[in-house]
Amino acid sequence: MKHFVEGEDRTQARRVEQAPSPNSTDLHFQGLAWLNKGVTPDNVVQARSLLDRALTSDPNNVDALFGLALERYPHGMNRM
Repeated sequence: MKHFVEGEDRTQARRVEQAPSPNSTDLHFQGLAWLNKGVTPDNVVQARSLLDRALTSDPNNVDALFGLALERYPHGMNRM
C-alpha cells in the first residue's frame, strides 16, 4: 500500500503527534498518519476525526480537505 505521507512529511507527522495543542496543520498531519497505519475502519475513523478538526480550526486548509478526499477515496472505489 502506498503511504499518504512520505519522507520529510512523515517525520513531520510523527512530530505533531506529540503536539500539546495542535493547530490545523498539525491535525492534518496527524490525520494522514492514521491513514498511513492502514485503511482499517478504526484508522479511518481516527483520520476523519482529525481532518474534520483541522477544517474546523481552519476552513481554508486545503491540505486537510485533500486528506478527507484521500480518506474517502477507497470507500468510493468499493461502490463502483
